[in-house]
Amino acid sequence: MSYNREINVEYDSLVYFDSSKPRRTLKRKTYGFSSLVITAVAAVLVSIMIMSICLVAFLPMILDNLGYAKKEDIKGQQVTIVPGQEYSDVEAVAVKACPSIVGVVVTYLATGDSLFGSYESQSQGSGIVLDDQGHILTNHHVVSKAISSGGTQIAAGCSIKVILPNNTEVYYDATVVGYDSKTDLAVIKVSAPGLVPASIGDSSSLKVGQKVVAIGNPMGIDFMGSVTVGYISGLDRSGTGMNEFSLIQTDAAINSGNSGGALVDMSGNVIGINSLKAANSNYEGMGFAIPINEAMGVVEELIEYNHRKGQPYLGIQMSTTYTEAMASQYGLPAGTLVSEAILGGPAQTAGIQKYDIITGITITQEGIQKTWDVKFYTDLTGVLALCEPGDTVTLNVYRDPDLNGKDYTTLQVQVVLGEMDFSN
Repeated sequence: MSYNREINVEYDSLVYFDSSKPRRTLKRKTYGFSSLVITAVAAVLVSIMIMSICLVAFLPMILDNLGYAKKEDIKGQQVTIVPGQEYSDVEAVAVKACPSIVGVVVTYLATGDSLFGSYESQSQGSGIVLDDQGHILTNHHVVSKAISSGGTQIAAGCSIKVILPNNTEVYYDATVVGYDSKTDLAVIKVSAPGLVPASIGDSSSLKVGQKVVAIGNPMGIDFMGSVTVGYISGLDRSGTGMNEFSLIQTDAAINSGNSGGALVDMSGNVIGINSLKAANSNYEGMGFAIPINEAMGVVEELIEYNHRKGQPYLGIQMSTTYTEAMASQYGLPAGTLVSEAILGGPAQTAGIQKYDIITGITITQEGIQKTWDVKFYTDLTGVLALCEPGDTVTLNVYRDPDLNGKDYTTLQVQVVLGEMDFSN
């Protein structure tokens, strides 16, 4: 060890003094581990910045070439969706169509603990904005419990309110323009700012297997604007309980609260009104919608005349709270309880009185007589939907002026149906 140290000292001295001109000793600069790490991190950051700048600069061109919708193009009704392109399509459809789908909250009187007792209850559904005048299309069954039968007036103690998707804190009072129970369609109207009319499509060109989107409020306003995706499973479906229209079948989820909402195509156009689903635990993915072409023909009449032309009119107001269970409790028959016979109407003219209970109805069509038992008011309205103005129907009536189940009579009353006209 001593030998090596001496050699090193002499070498160092020779290097320094072995020239006529003195030299500076050149020392090698060394880099520690921390310096190398800092250098590597800096290089990575610079690379990321360069890549980000390039991505921002060229992303719009890349997306255009791929056919995706750019965010700046997705602005509600300004969206133009071209079928066949590989858009991030459901998002674009939702942004275009959702502003036109509103919530409908109905307050009505439900059955209480006594014969005429009742309590306030609520149901919720969906609606489609038709124009900037405030006309909204929905299902008749969504609003029917709040409508006074025999007209378009909202019944005492009831209300229909509309909630817009851009402000769920404000409830706007709605009026009833017209309805048709036969097709399960109704038009209501609100005065509210910021209404976005829906884009109406063409249901005549639909194909089985076509992709569609259902928009509505399943389970009510808390889930407002829910979007489900599926396909058209079938067309011209009958046997669904509708008396007139064949329906569109879809596997896009339609649940309670979706009624009155929109079934839209992948261009964001409304092609159907969500109406019902198969209510059976054995069936999944079977929802139905009213084709928009047929619906708009009815809508035009509802807006112009407040009703559908050529629809039969019985002329009674029916209790919506009188149920089979209540009838049994008080020893009365199930049926439709007449809460009012409209003065001068067909029923009142034929002898129907307030508090009569209609327990059955008979009609004759094409020479064949058919009789139905009436257990609830919807049984009666369903049969009347099969009739035309001028038809004669026979009503089985239970008459008990005191509704005590004691002093009663039963009779049959023949009524010539009039034509529905809510304008009077």
